[in-house]
Amino acid sequence: MKITNAVRVLQKGVALSNAKTWKKTETATATMSAFLTALASLAVAQGWFDGLDADTIMAVSSLLVTVVFAVLGYLNVATDEEVGLKPKAMKEAEKREQAKKTVNHFLGGAE
Repeated sequence: MKITNAVRVLQKGVALSNAKTWKKTETATATMSAFLTALASLAVAQGWFDGLDADTIMAVSSLLVTVVFAVLGYLNVATDEEVGLKPKAMKEAEKREQAKKTVNHFLGGAE
Protein backbone atom coordinates (compact mmCIF):
# COMPACT_ATOMS: atom_id res chain seq x y z
CA MET A 1 0.00 0.00 0.00
CA LYS A 2 2.92 2.38 0.65
CA ILE A 3 3.99 2.09 -3.00
CA THR A 4 0.54 3.26 -4.09
CA ASN A 5 0.75 6.18 -1.67
CA ALA A 6 4.27 7.00 -2.86
CA VAL A 7 2.81 7.38 -6.35
CA ARG A 8 -0.21 9.40 -5.13
CA VAL A 9 2.01 12.16 -3.72
CA LEU A 10 3.11 12.82 -7.30
CA GLN A 11 -0.34 14.23 -8.09
CA LYS A 12 -0.78 17.96 -8.43
CA GLY A 13 -2.21 19.42 -5.23
CA VAL A 14 -0.70 16.70 -3.00
CA ALA A 15 2.60 17.00 -1.15
CA LEU A 16 4.38 15.33 1.72
CA SER A 17 3.39 16.87 5.04
CA ASN A 18 6.98 17.70 6.03
CA ALA A 19 8.02 19.11 2.67
CA LYS A 20 10.61 21.51 4.12
CA THR A 21 12.58 18.63 5.61
CA TRP A 22 12.45 16.72 2.32
CA LYS A 23 13.59 19.83 0.42
CA LYS A 24 16.58 20.11 2.76
CA THR A 25 17.32 16.43 2.14
CA GLU A 26 17.10 17.03 -1.60
CA THR A 27 19.59 19.90 -1.39
CA ALA A 28 21.98 17.94 0.80
CA THR A 29 21.83 14.96 -1.58
CA ALA A 30 22.61 17.11 -4.60
CA THR A 31 25.50 18.82 -2.82
CA MET A 32 26.97 15.57 -1.56
CA SER A 33 26.64 13.99 -5.02
CA ALA A 34 28.52 16.87 -6.60
CA PHE A 35 31.26 16.62 -3.97
CA LEU A 36 31.63 12.85 -4.38
CA THR A 37 31.73 13.17 -8.18
CA ALA A 38 34.52 15.73 -7.93
CA LEU A 39 36.36 13.54 -5.43
CA ALA A 40 36.07 10.49 -7.71
CA SER A 41 37.38 12.50 -10.66
CA LEU A 42 40.34 13.62 -8.58
CA ALA A 43 41.02 10.04 -7.51
CA VAL A 44 40.99 8.82 -11.13
CA ALA A 45 43.29 11.66 -12.19
CA GLN A 46 45.72 10.80 -9.39
CA GLY A 47 45.68 7.12 -10.34
CA TRP A 48 44.24 5.91 -7.04
CA PHE A 49 42.00 3.42 -8.87
CA ASP A 50 44.76 1.59 -10.74
CA GLY A 51 43.03 -1.77 -10.26
CA LEU A 52 39.90 -0.61 -12.10
CA ASP A 53 39.64 0.29 -15.75
CA ALA A 54 38.01 3.53 -16.91
CA ASP A 55 34.96 1.74 -18.33
CA THR A 56 34.11 0.17 -14.96
CA ILE A 57 34.48 3.49 -13.18
CA MET A 58 32.25 5.21 -15.77
CA ALA A 59 29.61 2.47 -15.53
CA VAL A 60 29.43 2.66 -11.74
CA SER A 61 29.40 6.45 -11.66
CA SER A 62 26.70 6.59 -14.37
CA LEU A 63 24.53 4.20 -12.37
CA LEU A 64 24.94 6.25 -9.20
CA VAL A 65 24.19 9.53 -11.00
CA THR A 66 21.05 7.99 -12.52
CA VAL A 67 19.81 6.81 -9.11
CA VAL A 68 20.52 10.19 -7.50
CA PHE A 69 18.72 12.09 -10.28
CA ALA A 70 15.73 9.76 -10.03
CA VAL A 71 15.48 10.34 -6.27
CA LEU A 72 15.91 14.10 -6.66
CA GLY A 73 13.24 14.21 -9.36
CA TYR A 74 10.82 12.27 -7.18
CA LEU A 75 11.47 14.49 -4.16
CA ASN A 76 11.06 17.62 -6.28
CA VAL A 77 7.58 16.57 -7.38
CA ALA A 78 6.51 14.96 -4.09
CA THR A 79 7.31 18.06 -2.02
CA ASP A 80 5.57 20.64 -4.20
CA GLU A 81 1.78 20.92 -4.46
CA GLU A 82 2.03 23.02 -7.63
CA VAL A 83 3.94 20.37 -9.58
CA GLY A 84 2.69 16.92 -10.47
CA LEU A 85 0.35 14.78 -12.46
CA LYS A 86 -3.18 15.98 -13.04
CA PRO A 87 -5.54 13.97 -10.81
CA LYS A 88 -8.97 12.75 -11.84
CA ALA A 89 -11.69 15.37 -11.55
CA MET A 90 -12.83 15.59 -7.91
CA LYS A 91 -14.75 18.03 -5.86
CA GLU A 92 -12.54 20.40 -3.88
CA ALA A 93 -13.49 18.90 -0.50
CA GLU A 94 -12.74 15.38 -1.78
CA LYS A 95 -9.34 16.55 -3.00
CA ARG A 96 -8.39 17.94 0.39
CA GLU A 97 -9.58 14.85 2.23
CA GLN A 98 -7.84 12.45 -0.17
CA ALA A 99 -4.59 14.43 0.01
CA LYS A 100 -4.69 14.42 3.81
CA LYS A 101 -5.30 10.65 3.96
CA THR A 102 -2.63 9.90 1.39
CA VAL A 103 0.09 11.94 3.07
CA ASN A 104 -0.75 10.66 6.54
CA HIS A 105 -0.88 7.04 5.40
CA PHE A 106 2.37 7.36 3.40
CA LEU A 107 4.16 8.69 6.46
CA GLY A 108 2.76 5.95 8.67
CA GLY A 109 0.28 8.09 10.58
CA ALA A 110 -3.35 7.42 11.37
CA GLU A 111 -5.96 8.18 8.78
